[in-house]
Amino acid sequence: MATWNTAVIRELLSRALDPGELRTLCFDDPELRPALDRFSDGMGKDRMIQRLIEYCARRELMDTLLQRVQEMNPRQYANYAGRLHRAGPGDPSPIPPEATAPPVPESEEEASESYFDVQIRIQGLDAATRAYPVEIRLANGSHFEGGALRLDRDLLAASEQDPQRYGHLLFEALFDSPLLGAYHQAVAYADLQCEGRLRIRLWIDHAAAELHAVVWERIHHSVQGMSLPVAAAAKTPFSRYIGLQARDPAPIAERPIRMLFVVSNPSDIGGEGVAPLEVEQEIETLADALGDLNGTDMLRVTCMPGRSGVSDSLRQRLEREGYQLRDGAASMDHILKTLSQDDGCHVLHFLGHGQFNPRWQRAELLLEDGQGQTAHVTDDRVAALLTSTDSPLSLIFLAACKSARRSEANPNPFVGLAPKLVQVGVPAVVAMQDTIPMPTARRLTREFYRYLLAHGVVDRAMNQARLLLFQSGGADWATPVLFTRLKEGRLFAASR
Repeated sequence: MATWNTAVIRELLSRALDPGELRTLCFDDPELRPALDRFSDGMGKDRMIQRLIEYCARRELMDTLLQRVQEMNPRQYANYAGRLHRAGPGDPSPIPPEATAPPVPESEEEASESYFDVQIRIQGLDAATRAYPVEIRLANGSHFEGGALRLDRDLLAASEQDPQRYGHLLFEALFDSPLLGAYHQAVAYADLQCEGRLRIRLWIDHAAAELHAVVWERIHHSVQGMSLPVAAAAKTPFSRYIGLQARDPAPIAERPIRMLFVVSNPSDIGGEGVAPLEVEQEIETLADALGDLNGTDMLRVTCMPGRSGVSDSLRQRLEREGYQLRDGAASMDHILKTLSQDDGCHVLHFLGHGQFNPRWQRAELLLEDGQGQTAHVTDDRVAALLTSTDSPLSLIFLAACKSARRSEANPNPFVGLAPKLVQVGVPAVVAMQDTIPMPTARRLTREFYRYLLAHGVVDRAMNQARLLLFQSGGADWATPVLFTRLKEGRLFAASR
C-alpha cells in the first residue's frame, strides 16, 4: 500500500508557499485551523512545515492539505503531483528542503524556468538612524533582518556616467555586512539547486517611494571574478516587486495576445513645456520593432493614433500588415471603450507625455480630450479606470518621449505611476526611467515582446532584452524598469 512521501511534501510546501501563505492556508480551512496553535511567533518556515505535516499525518488530513496547496499554487503542485506517494510501507527520514534538488523538469524550457528566489525589502526611512531598514527572504524560508541602507547621493551622482561603479555602490549599500552573507547564501543555493539561476525581487515599500528615483537596474555583482549587472542577465531576472495580499493570476494561455497601442499627442502639448510627438514616426517605429509578430497567431495589435491620425499611405501599410486602427482622440474614455470591446486586451502600450505635479505630489498623464487638447489625468484616476474594465490588463508598457527625468524633487511621472498600477492589481508594468534614443527603444521593444511571447516570463524577458542592449555598449540598457506583483514572473503560458 502506498504511503505519503513526506520528504516530497515538505519540499512542495517549501517551494509553493511563503510563511504568510502557510498561515492563510490553515486559517481558511476549519480542519487545518487547529494547526495554527503549533506555530509560534518568529518560527521559521521549515519548522512550520514540519509541524503542519505532523499534524496532518496524525489526523489523516494529508489529502486536505495537498488539495489546499493545489488551489493556492497549481503550477508548483503539478511539479510534484506524481511523487507525493511512496510505493511501499517505508518512508525514510525527511530531507531538509534546502538539501534537495528541484523536481526534474519535463522539458528544456521547464528547466530554464527554475530559479532560486530572493526577496529584498526596503522599508521607510528610520528617522532615528537616517537609514532605510532592509530585510531578505530566501526561497528556503530563511529570513534575515538588520540591514540598513544608506545612500551616498553625491557619490552616486558623481558616478552617473559610470554604470559599473554606480552599480557597485548600490550593491555595497544594499548588502551591508548583516545581509551580505544572506546574498552569498542565496547565490550558493542557486548554484546547487538551479544551475545558478537566481530570481531577484526588490520590494521598495510605499513609505520609501523616493527610492524609485535610484537606478536599481544598474546593480552589479561578482560572478566567478567578473563584475556583471544583475538586471542584464537571463540567469538573474530582476524586478521591482510590489507585494499584494492576493494570489498571482493564472498565466494567459490564449493566443493571439491582444495589444492596444495608444499615442497621445494633444494639439496644445507645446504649452506644457514638452515637444510634440512625431506620431507617424513613432507608429512606424513600433511596427518595425514588432516586425512579423503582429498579424500572426501570436500577436494582434490595435493602433490608436489619437487626434493626429495617420496618412493614407501609413494606414494602408498598417492594414496590410494586420493592424487594426481606432480613429478618434486618445482620451481616457476612448481608451477604456476600446479596452472593453470584443474580448478586451492583454497589453496596453502607451506612448505620450507625463508630468509630476509638485503641489499635489502626484503624477499625471497628458491625454487628449474630445477636442484633441490636453487632458490632465491623475495617476490615481488612471490606475482606477484601467483596472475597472471587464477584461483586466496583464501588462502596461509606458513609453515616455523626452519627458522622463529622474529626481527625488521632481520624480519621473511614469515611474511614479507604475507602482500604483501594480498596487491595484495589474500584474506587470514597464516604464522608462530616463530618455532613451529611438534606435534603442526600437530594439528594446522588439526583443522584449519577442522573448515574452516565446516563454511568457516577464522578468526574464526584460533581462534578456536588457542584455542585448548591454552588449551593444552605453548605459541605455538600464533605462527600462519592470514593476510586477508576480512572484515567479509568469505572465503568459509559453507558446508551443
